Amino acid sequence: MFDRGGLPAELYDGLSAFVAEEGGRRPRVLAWGQGPDAVAVGLADRLVVGPEPWRAVPWHEIQRGGWDFDTRTLRWRTVSDPATEEKLALENPGQLPELFRERVEQTIVLQRTVELTGSKTVIVSARRSLAPGASGVIWSVSPGRGTNLRDPALAEAAEAELAHIRADWAF
Repeated sequence: MFDRGGLPAELYDGLSAFVAEEGGRRPRVLAWGQGPDAVAVGLADRLVVGPEPWRAVPWHEIQRGGWDFDTRTLRWRTVSDPATEEKLALENPGQLPELFRERVEQTIVLQRTVELTGSKTVIVSARRSLAPGASGVIWSVSPGRGTNLRDPALAEAAEAELAHIRADWAF
């Protein structure tokens, strides 16, 4: 009962089955929010949205995002696809907006905006997974506004900056 965090039993059962399929243990719900079309559930190591179908985003994969009070929408961009903004309307957000901010911030070990050339920038970050037993950091480079890392010269400069910062910070 306490692991559900108030999540209705039928949703918790579906969430538990999804987490088990991914090789996880019985989920402990930290916060959740209800929208007209979906539910968002905050677990210790990830945000899970469902139930049709359930999908998960580890907290360390969320590059940026947050709660928009005016539109009652939780939004985020991932490190792997920063150009795509995910949005989820939540009529009853509960404590999820606060948990979202806290969990994403807890993953950030280092985040630095680096100028490549002119106004072209990248964000170099080192993040840690909040999954049980995880260790080390995950390094990533994300393009800044107007920066296209498909440009070979910019991609090479970004990788050089990543290597330089990694050498300075021995995690």
